[in-house]
Amino acid sequence: MPSVPSKIGAHRTRAQNFAAPPAKAFQIGHYVRVSRQPGLETFHFAPLYEVRVDPEFPGDGDWGCPVFEFSGGTLHVEVTRADGSRWIGRGFGGTGSGITTVCACPNPNHLCVVSDGEAALIDVRAPDASSGVKLPLPVTQVVAVHGQPFLLLATFTDLVAVGNDGVAWRSRRLGFDDLIIRRATGEIVECSVDSLEGIETIVVDLASGEQLSGRRFPH
Repeated sequence: MPSVPSKIGAHRTRAQNFAAPPAKAFQIGHYVRVSRQPGLETFHFAPLYEVRVDPEFPGDGDWGCPVFEFSGGTLHVEVTRADGSRWIGRGFGGTGSGITTVCACPNPNHLCVVSDGEAALIDVRAPDASSGVKLPLPVTQVVAVHGQPFLLLATFTDLVAVGNDGVAWRSRRLGFDDLIIRRATGEIVECSVDSLEGIETIVVDLASGEQLSGRRFPH
């Protein structure tokens, strides 16, 4: 079944400090401020499924597999598991102020769908909407820490780490606006953020999400 053009990559974030990279891999981790792939971003993970983004709607309206409705948006995915079973996820969508991308996760059965900034973490073995985990929004950046079981999602003010068991941690609010992940290693995540008094550098522990250095934004 032929695919139709995807809207992946259609939306940019507010901050444009980095140009979009020519490939998926950044020097450290993977930077997906604007996704360049029409389908699944696998990074260094090993998903036990395949994904088609915005598959063509069948003429007779019959997908020939289970269909699950999500948040009422316009992004649809077709997921095929390793055993050959398929399902359709319809209606992913968000605020319009974040990115759109479809990502593999550290857990080979987990899928992260980000549409217009709204992120859902889904177990492809049980994809009903009630089992999906909605993550903080709007998501403006996605980074996979190379060689580590973490997928990082940034909003304008905080970070969320997805690990093998789902959401591993969520950071405290790190600033006023324009949070950007600048560097991620096996131990730390270095970010820049507007603190109302200028652009600050914030360092967060990769394993726990605890802020290690930089000005602490008042709550």
